[in-house]
Amino acid sequence: VKITPEQVATDQSPRLAKRLGWTALALAIVAAILFG
Repeated sequence: VKITPEQVATDQSPRLAKRLGWTALALAIVAAILFG
């Protein structure tokens, strides 16, 4: 079975999006505390 870069990117996409979402949320909370 040949795995194409497109398949790998599609497979890892949700995990990466979730990680970015949590990172953005954490940054937003920190910013709210610092600049609130």
